[in-house]
Amino acid sequence: MGGHKAVITPFRWLILAVLLAALTVSAYHRVRARRTSETISRRREGPLFQSFRLLMALALFGAVVLYVVRPEWMSWASVEMPLWVRWLGVLLGLLTVVLVHWVLRTLGPNVSETVLTKERHELVTQGPYRWVRHPLFGHDTRNATAADFGRVPEAQQRPGIMLTGWQSTLRGTLYLAVALLVACGVSAAQVPLPLATWTDPSPHQVRFVSVAPGVRLEVLDWGGSGPPLVFLAGLQDVAHGFDDFAPQFADHHHVLAITRRGYGASSQSRSGYELAARTADLRAVLDSLQLARVVLVGHSIAGDELTAFAAAYPTRVSGLVYLDAAYDHSGVRDLLGEHAPWPPMLARDSASPAAVHAYLKRAFGMHIPEAQLRAIGRYDAAGRLTADVTPGRIDSLMLAGCGHPDYRAVRAPALAIYAVVDSAPQIFPSWAALDPAGRTAANHFTAALQTWAATERARLRRELPTAQVLELHGANHYVFSSHPNEVAQGMRAFLALAR
Repeated sequence: MGGHKAVITPFRWLILAVLLAALTVSAYHRVRARRTSETISRRREGPLFQSFRLLMALALFGAVVLYVVRPEWMSWASVEMPLWVRWLGVLLGLLTVVLVHWVLRTLGPNVSETVLTKERHELVTQGPYRWVRHPLFGHDTRNATAADFGRVPEAQQRPGIMLTGWQSTLRGTLYLAVALLVACGVSAAQVPLPLATWTDPSPHQVRFVSVAPGVRLEVLDWGGSGPPLVFLAGLQDVAHGFDDFAPQFADHHHVLAITRRGYGASSQSRSGYELAARTADLRAVLDSLQLARVVLVGHSIAGDELTAFAAAYPTRVSGLVYLDAAYDHSGVRDLLGEHAPWPPMLARDSASPAAVHAYLKRAFGMHIPEAQLRAIGRYDAAGRLTADVTPGRIDSLMLAGCGHPDYRAVRAPALAIYAVVDSAPQIFPSWAALDPAGRTAANHFTAALQTWAATERARLRRELPTAQVLELHGANHYVFSSHPNEVAQGMRAFLALAR
């Protein structure tokens, strides 16, 4: 289970933090001015101007909030720029917060919440106003300032700092919008690499099947003739994880793979990640594709779906193949809580899909197809991994909704292929580089994993005695990629009997 979790880019949250800090500072000084001097009703600005300002505010703040919550929706604003430009944007944002505080503190009771001038306003000549007439809005030239004054009636042209008018307000609003949206656009470049730069070599067709209102699941179809053979991926994985393994079975089967909701190109929803919902999604896909009876092949947490679906719809399953998947995954959360000294993902490890692949191979011994890495990660225009497609919240909902496998309810033939862990170096490829403390932690994690896995293998044999069990010592969790020949041979022998 789990190909990788990306190093989440901090820029989305930094943008939001800078914006909130500026709004907090502004609100503090405006409230303070309201308590110490007169207030001007916004109604005096007129409905047209109020509507204009509201639309500008919604566009500005909405874009920032939308980018933080749903960055993929702002991918149109992506701009290819180096990392140092992003950090320069952060620095400028922080300096802006300081400037806002300085300006508003200098204005004191002269601060107005409208574009209109207070009756008792004073000429401010200290602080930033010693050098710049209008630092808060940033007039460019004397001509701009003159044009602003030209829009205010003569009777109101007192020598005060609050004379702004339509043009200065528009200019100031646009300056702030451009500054924030440029930062948003720079760090919004978290979209998959252009298809023109890379083509998935696996010979499948891609389609999408609706399983609920607003929810579509990705289905890969390698074709082939014979009984349907449907692959289901593990936690954090997608159908592309079988790109290198599944096509070989197209000689005797119609081979497909499904990406569950919440992952890869499939839709994300607020709910629908508990086992019952995942089982219903699987049935909806099979119904849509008119697959009446199938062999299900599941890796890792997909074993839960295999067991539940076979129990609920026995006439629709002609066989089950568990790829290191026949476990009670409700205990995985506690198991993952054990400290495991896997090497951290460094900046150089996220420089490209190839670098991510090399890291996973070095750290976990996993061979993950590049199509899966591109499907589960977001990459900027330079090819650097910046974030995961799937938020951690969905992983947590998946683990919380695992349930417990009821093997006794399964009537279909079953093959369970297990990766049996014999030693810590088997699951810690970086064993040689670990210090004594790291090796102690690795041994502790390995012992907990061995105990849990042995208990689960015994459970399957006890509750589903008709199941065929193939134990592969030395294999890793992605058993179909670490030992593809042995797994394929075992599957072919089983499938020949399950027809």
